[in-house]
Amino acid sequence: MSSSPSSSPALSLRGVAKVFGRGPNAVRAVDSVDLEVVSGEVVLIQGPSGGGKTTLLTMAGGLLRPTEGTVVVAGANLAGLSDRGVSRLRLRSIGFVFQSFNLLSALTAWENVAVVKRLAGATRREAHTKAMALLSSLGLDRRATHKPADLSGGEKQRVSIARALANDPAIILADEPTANLDSARGHEVMALLRRIAKEQGRTVLCVSHDHRIRDIADRVLWLEDGRLRQILVVRDPVCGMALDESLAPLRFVQGGQTHYFCGTVCRDSYLAERRPRDAPSMQHAS
Repeated sequence: MSSSPSSSPALSLRGVAKVFGRGPNAVRAVDSVDLEVVSGEVVLIQGPSGGGKTTLLTMAGGLLRPTEGTVVVAGANLAGLSDRGVSRLRLRSIGFVFQSFNLLSALTAWENVAVVKRLAGATRREAHTKAMALLSSLGLDRRATHKPADLSGGEKQRVSIARALANDPAIILADEPTANLDSARGHEVMALLRRIAKEQGRTVLCVSHDHRIRDIADRVLWLEDGRLRQILVVRDPVCGMALDESLAPLRFVQGGQTHYFCGTVCRDSYLAERRPRDAPSMQHAS
């Protein structure tokens, strides 16, 4: 498949809302969200705890019915499908990657991948062949017969990615995939998901608190109080931290160019080396 995104969305949400409870105690966890993600695109959704990220992801994956709006997955409107129909579509068109890996402790790595293939109707031999091929492509061929307890966190997450790919889904949904990994392993996992999206033309929608992985995404969105907006990602020129342009604590304007900083330490370091005799304007973000 082509590595460039197509114009037709693999995942489309229109006016999607989710309300929990009724009357004065009702909570609008997701509020009239519109979102389209095309094949080959990596979209990262961030926001505070309780902002609706996981609720939105579970609706996108057909695990939760929206109170309002429509969810279209690989051309199929989930509202028009029975629960069994949604389950079948989910098995074949969506792969899930979870924060806690969700591997079956009694099964080996290859068995954890093969079981998803078997659920879709594959024979044991077909499932084994597919599982071993996926694990090998992710550098886990020598760990295929090990159970989750004998794998590192990074290895477990790669097994879960292999499992997500078992049925060649159009869409991969990742819920906090780096939360249980250190910085290096987390970035490695996200880089792997990006490579899969670009080389195989799959859609990746990820929700995460981890600001360190913003550079992996094609788009970064912010979900707070159920509302979605796009983030313009800028970088601190000193430490390299990815920042939300509208919320960057400090900014420095020189020669018509704006530089953004995570705090005073990076700003002062930048000024100490580059500030001209006539001090340029310094602006604090509002």
